[in-house]
Amino acid sequence: MSNFTASNPYDTLSIPIASQDIASRTLAPLFAGWMCNLIIWGMVSTSFFTHFGTSYYRRDNSKLKLLVWTVVILAALSAAINCVQLVHYGVSQQRSYEHLFVSIVQNYDNVPSVLLAFIAALTQGFLTHRASKLLVNNRIAYLAFRSIMGFLIVASFLAGIGSAIIGFMYLSGTEDLALPLTVNILLGVNMFISAAIDTSITLSLILSLRKKIAGFNEETDGTIRRIMRLSAETGLPTTVVCVLGALLAVVFPMEDITTVNIVWAFVFPLPSLYAFSLISTLAARKTVSEGGSFPSNSGPHATTSIGGSASQYRSGAKQGTRKGTFAQSVTVHQSTTAAVNVDLELYEMPVEHGEKGSHDELDGLPKVQWAS
Repeated sequence: MSNFTASNPYDTLSIPIASQDIASRTLAPLFAGWMCNLIIWGMVSTSFFTHFGTSYYRRDNSKLKLLVWTVVILAALSAAINCVQLVHYGVSQQRSYEHLFVSIVQNYDNVPSVLLAFIAALTQGFLTHRASKLLVNNRIAYLAFRSIMGFLIVASFLAGIGSAIIGFMYLSGTEDLALPLTVNILLGVNMFISAAIDTSITLSLILSLRKKIAGFNEETDGTIRRIMRLSAETGLPTTVVCVLGALLAVVFPMEDITTVNIVWAFVFPLPSLYAFSLISTLAARKTVSEGGSFPSNSGPHATTSIGGSASQYRSGAKQGTRKGTFAQSVTVHQSTTAAVNVDLELYEMPVEHGEKGSHDELDGLPKVQWAS
């Protein structure tokens, strides 16, 4: 009670406090990152529950549903931790130079980096698989693309986990054992590689789709261009944020208290951004299927001459197809069919044979009849 004064009875603390300038430069990037992630998480949750109620979600196979739920739950956990961090550091009275310099002082502060590593790897793995389906006719390109992307995804994942490990080492004062590696260096590596992955996936989709534009039918070409635009839109946000964050992580050293935390303004929103990218990709199926009309001369039921019955292709009995998926390569005789085929290749996920929601029950998409 000796610290009480008559004029300010609640000013009871007599501890070192850094200047307002130092506090702002240190804490503002953290608060900006936390709040951005929470805002984007609101968009993710809305998009997810909207997608959850569609027929597209109901006919997705169990593996895809598990992937979506895993990513959404991990992103929700990241947002929940951000809420705890906002409250803790918002009310904390520990504002000395030492406390501000080592802003990560709680064990849970390192968890978002771990969650980001898993969310990014799962989302990028799915998008890589999706993009590689357009390369299936060129086996060398197909294998090379999947191998390179797989290597980069693993490297990015390990860098993200490594940054979290060094973060935990700060708590025990053993971070010098990791030198010359630091949290910021590994975050920079993680984000540079992630940007390269996202860019490669987007470019692969766009370049592959561009080859399908034949110029014979404007509606068909418009559908393909719409898929190209959607691919770019879903990949651009994570790419931009990763590039900016990586540059800041590399440019600003760990030793400068005024800039050390800038990178976190770009790291914290990434879990929700990747989750939103995944949900947007799946929701794009509706945009693609409902975004265009079909020429009257072909009608909604297009025909191809690939040979074999529909049941053979749906069950995977036809050689060269996989169980529960359509054939990856067809000979197209109608321009409308090309658009439908692109739609199915990119946005229709494999359905397990015999599972509810098979392609016999597709609603909202043009039916495709296979010539016998």
